[in-house]
Amino acid sequence: MEDVLKAASMVVLHDSAVLIVKRGKPPARGLWSIPGGRIEPGENPSQAALREVTEETGIEAAILGRLGLHTPKATDPKTGKSILIEVFYGALAAGPIKPRPNPVASDDAHAAKWVEISQLENYHLTDGTHQFILAAALLFAENRHPSADTVANE
Repeated sequence: MEDVLKAASMVVLHDSAVLIVKRGKPPARGLWSIPGGRIEPGENPSQAALREVTEETGIEAAILGRLGLHTPKATDPKTGKSILIEVFYGALAAGPIKPRPNPVASDDAHAAKWVEISQLENYHLTDGTHQFILAAALLFAENRHPSADTVANE
């Protein structure tokens, strides 16, 4: 039995905005974060991240790269296990379309919205979220990422 609950999340960028969700369930109920959740049996982390984005927001995304691993301060409320999150970043699967599609919160997200990165300080974010968003925005702006196909197949 593993001592860690494995999860995946994704920073989805569009122009100068990021897709965020307000968590509806513990351990982060009421806080804003990037879409994400548990890795289901048979999934790899990138598949889980893409599934979670769609389930929580209705948005179809494409992975552009991997940001790293994150262990939040909170533990899983059901098992008490530490959580290990593999964090990815990407964009809309349809590309830089205008206007950007409106997210619709579902699954365990209480709300979902696009927020200008410059306005993130106005939101109560989960531990580490702001840093991952800024790192993704920098990489996105510098266009330093592997192709979506490379990461999705790992």
